[in-house]
Amino acid sequence: MGGIVIKNELMCSGCGLCVRACQQVHGKKKMKYTEKPVFCRQCSDAPCLRACRVGAVKIINKIPVIDPERCVGCRLCLEACPEGCIIFEDLMADKCILCLDADVLIPACIEACPSSLLRVEIKKHH
Repeated sequence: MGGIVIKNELMCSGCGLCVRACQQVHGKKKMKYTEKPVFCRQCSDAPCLRACRVGAVKIINKIPVIDPERCVGCRLCLEACPEGCIIFEDLMADKCILCLDADVLIPACIEACPSSLLRVEIKKHH
């Protein structure tokens, strides 16, 4: 699949509007933010899926999705994630799923970026 990328990281002001939009759409944030947003790469080989010992990570529409009913909060998915983008709240893992679970046409963070710096990168398989 691919994930959300910042077109030009030097241009990102770190305003945090992308995170606020995410939180507004989902009722909680599903992305990490340090000085700038950290986005899930939606890995096709999904290290988080391989690391999960309870089957809480599934692939839906080519996107790794964490099932909160199965997650036991062990953090193995976070340790396996090359981007370190999995969120833990109340001992439950969560992550960006490109707003697959929301009633939006494009991911909320992309819509909210005042500088139009965010885009979904589609990975091509050879």
